[in-house]
Amino acid sequence: MCTGKPKNIQLPDQHSLCSNPNSGCTYIEVKAGINKWDKCLAVLIKEDEEPKLYVYTYFLKGVGAGEPLIGRIYPLARSKELRARKEGDSITMTLVTEKRMELEFKLKGKTVGVWVAALMSGSTSLISHETHTKNQKPIKKLEAPPEKSKKSESTKVKSNREKRKEKSDKSLKKEREESSKSEKAKEKESISSDPVLDEEEEENDEISPE
Repeated sequence: MCTGKPKNIQLPDQHSLCSNPNSGCTYIEVKAGINKWDKCLAVLIKEDEEPKLYVYTYFLKGVGAGEPLIGRIYPLARSKELRARKEGDSITMTLVTEKRMELEFKLKGKTVGVWVAALMSGSTSLISHETHTKNQKPIKKLEAPPEKSKKSESTKVKSNREKRKEKSDKSLKKEREESSKSEKAKEKESISSDPVLDEEEEENDEISPE
C-alpha cells in the first residue's frame, strides 16, 4: 500500500475550532524520523458528523497554536488504518486516511485512554481542552511591546545616561577644585618658607629708621 506524508497547509485559528462544543485539544508527539519525535498540538473536532484531526506544527506552551498557523488535517471517517499499541507509559497510534495520508504519533498523560477511545470512535464527548487555560482565547503569537513602551524605555535609558554624565562631571569638577586648592596651599607654604624672603625681612628689621 502506498502511503504519503502530506505537506503543511494553512490552518484556521485554533480558537475557532476549540469554541466548537464537539472538540478537544491535546499535545501529541509526531514521528519525524527513525528516532525523532516532534511535539505538536492536535485538535479533534466533529464537523457535520465527520471527525477530523487538526495537527498544528507550532504552539505556545499553555496558550495554544502559534504562528505561522500551518499543519495538516486528517479526516478520520473511512480511514484505511487506525490502530494503537502500548509502549511503556505512552500509546503509539498509526493512522492512514482514505486518501492514504499517514500519521504516526504518541499520546502521553492521564487522559491517554480517553483520547484513544475518542480517536477510534470519532466521539468528542469525553475529551477536554488541555493546551490552553479554560475560557482563554488562544493567541497566535507573542505580541511586540507597544510603541509607547519602546519610547519610554528609550527615554529611560537616555535619562540614566544623562544622570551618569552629570554625576561624572560633578565628580571631575570637585576633583579639579580640590586639586586647585591643594596647589594654592602648597604655593603659599612654599612662599612662607622661602629663605631669601626671610633674609630680606631680617635686613629690613636691622635697617630701621632712627
